[in-house]
Amino acid sequence: MSNRSQHPIRRATRLIATLTLACAVGSVALLAPRSLDAQATGRITGVVTSDQGAPIPGAQVVVDGTSLGALTTENGRYSIPNVAAGTRTVRAQRIGFSPQTVTVTVSDGGTATADFQLATMAARLSDVVVGYTTQANRDISDAVSTVSSAEIASQAVATVEEALRGRIPGVQINASGEPGRPAQVFIRGQNFLSTSTPLYVVDGMYLRQNPNLNPDDIESIAVLKDASAAAQYGAQAANGVIVITTRRGRAGDNNQVNLSSYYGTQDIPNKIDMMSSREWAVIQKQAYDNAGITAIPSGVTNALSANPVNLVNTDWQDAVFQSGKIQNHNLSVAGGKTNASYLISGGVFDQDGAIVETSFRRYSLRVNSQATHKRFTFGENIALSRGLRQGLTGFPLIDVVRMLPTISVFDPNNASGFGYGSGANPTFGTNPVGLLQSQPRTERSNQVIGSAFGEVALPLNLKYRLNLGINYENYGRSEFSSIAQLRQGSPNQFAQLTEIRNDFTSLLTENLLSYDGQFGTGMHRINAVAGYTEQQDNADDISAYRRGFTDENLVTINAGGEASLTNSGTRRRTVLRSMLLRANYALLDRYLITGSIRRDGSSRFGPNNRWGTFSAISGGWIVSDEPFF
Repeated sequence: MSNRSQHPIRRATRLIATLTLACAVGSVALLAPRSLDAQATGRITGVVTSDQGAPIPGAQVVVDGTSLGALTTENGRYSIPNVAAGTRTVRAQRIGFSPQTVTVTVSDGGTATADFQLATMAARLSDVVVGYTTQANRDISDAVSTVSSAEIASQAVATVEEALRGRIPGVQINASGEPGRPAQVFIRGQNFLSTSTPLYVVDGMYLRQNPNLNPDDIESIAVLKDASAAAQYGAQAANGVIVITTRRGRAGDNNQVNLSSYYGTQDIPNKIDMMSSREWAVIQKQAYDNAGITAIPSGVTNALSANPVNLVNTDWQDAVFQSGKIQNHNLSVAGGKTNASYLISGGVFDQDGAIVETSFRRYSLRVNSQATHKRFTFGENIALSRGLRQGLTGFPLIDVVRMLPTISVFDPNNASGFGYGSGANPTFGTNPVGLLQSQPRTERSNQVIGSAFGEVALPLNLKYRLNLGINYENYGRSEFSSIAQLRQGSPNQFAQLTEIRNDFTSLLTENLLSYDGQFGTGMHRINAVAGYTEQQDNADDISAYRRGFTDENLVTINAGGEASLTNSGTRRRTVLRSMLLRANYALLDRYLITGSIRRDGSSRFGPNNRWGTFSAISGGWIVSDEPFF
């Protein structure tokens, strides 16, 4: 290696050694002082404390307009020598506190005192929950992207995935636009070997499916995209992790009542310009002539005649598409005192899709609270929701362009009451309006997502936290197929019904020991957590199929033997036990290292292949904080 390439490393080594030596005497010069001439100089000293009176170690104190500064020691004190005489502005700052400036007069050979009392930031918006630890944005060396509550509130969305769409690079959201239907989320590309669904972590609770949350209850969303960030969640993080933090009341705030509502419409833009019945008939006549076929359907000749009989001119797009209505109403009450806070919110979301007979309704209730007494902190996050969805049936977006304009949507001459192809107007298309009306597909979901925790502050900057979580969902789906005929040559002999019921419960227990501290007068900062977790999933599924209903009220069923009925069900229980360690280290607030290791044991595998270890490490360098920058 050449001397040129080694020079930056030697320089960094000398800088760190200098700072370490300075720590021993209780004051750290951030930069080497300027060479002095005959000008008069003095010294500035003081102490930096919090608004609670506690000393703040590692705070940066600088003289504005100069390269002079110092870091506070463990007792919050600092000393800056060789300050030019005169009136000087001194600034103190520390991550998590609001900066403050003080003006002092420095005399020749004298000592000026500048004390600071930094206020704790009421809302540490720069902090991001990155899994089991919380880091400032500037300290994150992993591939983590965030979406704030302000960004979510700026758009009318029904699901978490819609709130992420188009906002995070490397995250692909495939949404159908169907009301309430969860979108497909791909983090770091598609995975063809397994499901693509990422792991959702809502206030510390794990979920493997889309959480039916009210987006207005979300404080922030962090997407962990690389192995270094996701390794702390082990095998479950193979497709990435989405960490969701919900809103909470803030200690010290007065009671606040917030009401938000909006109402809007949604339309399908850029509809295809379809042919009229006569224009279609001209093209059809030409096709038959080119094929040498003289037996032209009567519907074509009728449309071409000077006086057509009962000619309709149906634009199937107008029949299927509508102006969808969307409305959302949320009411929240939040507040707190010095050692306690709470938030209660309720919401109603109502959406009628831009396609007829599609809709989504969600009713939600959330209760978050937290209280601190001496060394102990307790809190809970509970969300209740009920979702009702009527989804698409068949392929209406295809049928709107292949159904003939000479066929009416409704036809009283047909037993079903709907128009479809005939010898006069032959087609393989299915009446999409009739399909959506007579073969509804409905879903309902009742869900509880909650977590409760207890935390105790221990000596040596340690904290122990017990976290208990639950995810319960009662899900049902009904698919009914009517007797009504909707397609030429395809009469329905019987009505059919499929019912699916699912009860799913996931319980989580976590024991976490965390450390958050600094030493060396702020040169070194460590944020680490070690823990043992256990997650137990229980699922009961049952489905039933019946064929042979001879009326639409599902009262009479025609005996059809074994082929007319099917019953099935499963019961599953799985357990995942894990041990984890994650640590974030910062040197001089600009050299960063993050490491994670987790060992998972799953009951899904045999005794000899039950355990796996997942680890990752990343580094970062805040170049803008270097003296040469």
